[in-house]
Amino acid sequence: MRTLITILTICVSASLFGQGGESPRLEDADPNAAFKASFLFLFSTNVDWPDSRKSGEFKIGIVGNTPVFDELVYSFASKLVGSQVLTVTEINSLDEVTDFHIVFVSRRSSDKLKEVVQRCAGKPVLVVAEAPEALATGAEINFVIIDSLIRYELDPEKAANAGLLLGSKIIQYAVKP
Repeated sequence: MRTLITILTICVSASLFGQGGESPRLEDADPNAAFKASFLFLFSTNVDWPDSRKSGEFKIGIVGNTPVFDELVYSFASKLVGSQVLTVTEINSLDEVTDFHIVFVSRRSSDKLKEVVQRCAGKPVLVVAEAPEALATGAEINFVIIDSLIRYELDPEKAANAGLLLGSKIIQYAVKP
């Protein structure tokens, strides 16, 4: 019995204190990461993508937000978007942004939003951000906090200019910018 208690104590201690990995830094915490990941998946399944984007993998790229990346990988990687397998990638070089269906630019990396928008201009890439004035900068969708809830605003005209038709569910749940 004493051996069983010792083993349980070791297991609980290991789970509480980690197993040699880095503990997350407080500034990396994002209490809304799961909601943002869910919305990004909703966007992927409720946009009419051009035929040129309906084969191969469905790619979501993340610029500068590990918690949203982690949530997307944990909850949605390998799920199907139509007939395409969803993949999630952290974008290390902005040269890659046009390779993705959706590019999410985190608040921490909002200084890169303008360049992402410029690189994606006229291409079928849905740019999603979480920064003040993100729609004015050129993002099609922007996460906002309203009454302590994560919501999003959008610009369907910008999406249409990129060859993307936003579905009624996306439009229905959006707030006015």
